[in-house]
This record gives sequence, structure tokens and C-alpha cells, in this order.
Amino acid sequence: MVKKKKDWKNQKSTFKKYMYYVLYDDSILAHILYFGFAFIFIKYMLFPTLGFALNNDYPVVAIVSGSMQHKIVDSRVCDKTVSNEDGSLDFDQWWTLCGDYYESEFSLTKEEFSTFDYSSGLNIGDVMVLYGKSLDEIEVGETLVFYPDMSCAGAPPGPVIHRLVEINEVDGERVFTTKGDFNPQVWECLEKSISEERVIGVAVARVPFIGYLKVWLNSLVSGVL
Repeated sequence: MVKKKKDWKNQKSTFKKYMYYVLYDDSILAHILYFGFAFIFIKYMLFPTLGFALNNDYPVVAIVSGSMQHKIVDSRVCDKTVSNEDGSLDFDQWWTLCGDYYESEFSLTKEEFSTFDYSSGLNIGDVMVLYGKSLDEIEVGETLVFYPDMSCAGAPPGPVIHRLVEINEVDGERVFTTKGDFNPQVWECLEKSISEERVIGVAVARVPFIGYLKVWLNSLVSGVL
């Protein structure tokens, strides 16, 4: 009994020394151990806990493309050439340039669109918290995250985050159609008839710009490849 107590004290003391070394030492090894500890904590403790609480296996995503932004980029937005300088658009300006497609294809009015979450778009580097909402509760206007159909030419390698613009029923199952706010139209192969099993969840919270590390890493890997 005394030996077990002594062993526990020794283990506790060793752990304290290890944590002190990782947190406060300036050596390269300490920094490597720190990032290793952080990776293990996030991957095997934080993410599973968040996933359980948010009812899905993919609780957090970082936006790495500009398909949901309300901006003029290279003098274009929604495939329209504009004379304005590149930069952000407020909702009224964006709707003037992009709203006709929503009205003609999906009968979505400006007033209705303005009530949607993230109606002013999302930016590269934003981190989105996802909730695994019941599929029969998902509504038009929500920001849907789904796995792409990899048979679609040009499909991205990871999850897509676009706005839900239409819900239909095929053979008793709901199928979803999405569109990126910046894009000129629905990408037929990628975004039409998204099946229920491809849906990950809907965005319920946004943390601006902290995902730029992932954006930078993606750019670095793409450059190397």
C-alpha cells in the first residue's frame, strides 16, 4: 500500500516536471513536445468532445476558398465585371450584382435572403462551428457543409461549405441544392441533388479569420505539389 502511494507520487512529480519543461523551456525539443501535446489534446480530446456535444464527427471547419465571400476580386463578382476597386461589398451592393440569379432560379427575394444567417457572406480564414442538425429540420438559407461527390470533375478534396438554396424530395428522401454566394451559379455536378448521407451539418457559429493558418498550410502544400 505504501509502495503504491509512493509510485503515484513519483509519477505525479515526473508529470509536473514534464509539463514545466514543455511550457517554459525555450529549447527546440520543448517546442516540438509542446506542439505534439497540443496536437494530441486537440485531436483526441477536444475534437471528440466537441463532436459529441455538436452531434457530428466534423465539429469545426476553416474556410479556405472565396466561394462564400461578398467581395469584388479581380474586378469580378458572381461572374460580372465591375468597375469598382477590389474590396468588400455591403449586402445591398452585393444583392444588386448577384441577387437576380436567386430570384429567377429559386424565387428567393432580397428581404428573405437578408434574414439568413451570414447573409453578408463568409471570408477566407473564418472558422465555422458545425451542428449535426436533424435532416428534416434543415432549412433553405442555412449554411450547409457536405462531402463532395468525388466523381465530379474538379471536386475539392475536403468538405464544401455553401448556402442551401433549395430542398427537394426524391424517392422519399430529401436532397439539397447549394450555391456559393460569390459564384455565378449552382455547380450542377457538385451542388445539385446532395444526398442525405453526404451532409455533415450546418454552421451555427463563426470565429473570423483564425483559420488563416490552415489556409497558409494549404497554399504551402499546393505550392510544393
